[in-house]
Amino acid sequence: MAEPARHGTRRSRPLRLLVLVLLAVVLLVGLDWLAASLAARRLAANVQTSQRLSDRPDVTIRGFPFVTQVLRGSYGRVDLRSRGPIGRDGIEVSSASAELRGVRVHAGQALRGTVEDVPVASGTGSALITYPELNALLARYGGLVGSAVSIRGTTPGRARVDGPLGLTLDVAASVTDGRLVVVPDPAGLAALPAPVRDVIARSVAAPIPLPAIPFNVRLASGRLEPEGLVLSAVARDSVFPVR
Repeated sequence: MAEPARHGTRRSRPLRLLVLVLLAVVLLVGLDWLAASLAARRLAANVQTSQRLSDRPDVTIRGFPFVTQVLRGSYGRVDLRSRGPIGRDGIEVSSASAELRGVRVHAGQALRGTVEDVPVASGTGSALITYPELNALLARYGGLVGSAVSIRGTTPGRARVDGPLGLTLDVAASVTDGRLVVVPDPAGLAALPAPVRDVIARSVAAPIPLPAIPFNVRLASGRLEPEGLVLSAVARDSVFPVR
């Protein structure tokens, strides 16, 4: 009668071993996730200080396992996203984000918390400036006419400028050398009386200096969207300060 019990014991050993292996894997995965979370939190605090942000940004370190990335000193992808408005050069950026790839951090510096500059192979970023903020910029750089008109979103890639005496004009936008230029629709501009046309063209199209996008990415282009001006940026072989 004892023999069946021994068979049952032998059969249960592989099951117990499998359970132990699964528990070990779950524990390792959990520890790896915890280490990545703690590192992301520390990086977020450093970024907040270096970029002079009022709110701590969200930072996510992608890739698994995290520990092997630490040992190599190379991280496949790090995502950053602001949590609130950011003041830059007298302009309020409503939100900003960046996706950095090929991030290199020496393992010893990371463990000691002495990282100051982080080389980045490439990255992309974006930022939003809302229409109320754009209207304030028009008032600042467009002279008397700039303060009398307002811009509002309509369709992707387009917006509309409204002014006194029923003035309405469709516009697009371009970004060159860090400056925004509002481009009036040629047909709509041609329909205006000549004196009004010249004044509006000079005021609306006055170049507006744009702020640097947080997270050390370079401004590349801008596009008018229903919610505001969306700025796009790129980074290549750059250095990201975290102190």
